[in-house]
Amino acid sequence: MKKISLVCLLLALVGCSASPQFLRGHYYMTGDSNCRSSSERTDTSINCYNSDDENTGYRDAMTDQQLQMYNNEREQLIQPIKTTNTNCYRTYGGGMNCTTY
Repeated sequence: MKKISLVCLLLALVGCSASPQFLRGHYYMTGDSNCRSSSERTDTSINCYNSDDENTGYRDAMTDQQLQMYNNEREQLIQPIKTTNTNCYRTYGGGMNCTTY
C-alpha cells in the first residue's frame, strides 16, 4: 500500500509541475503557476501568463544542457517507481530457475 501511495505522489508531483514545452523549434519551461499560458515574444523567448491572464514576465528557450538536466532529474524521480519482479521455481533435478522482469 505504501508503494502505491508513493507512486501516486510522485506522479502527481511530476504531472503538476512545470515541464518543457516544445514551441517553434525550442523547449520552454511552462505549466507552473507563473506560466500557465504563453505567447511568442522573440524567436527564442516567450511571454508567460498566470491563471488570471496576467503577464508574469518572459522565459528564454532552454539550452540543451538545461533540457538534459531536467530529463535526468525526472528519470531519477521516476526510477523508484519501476519495480522488478523475480519468479523462481525448482527444477526436476533439484536446481532452481529464476526469471526477472
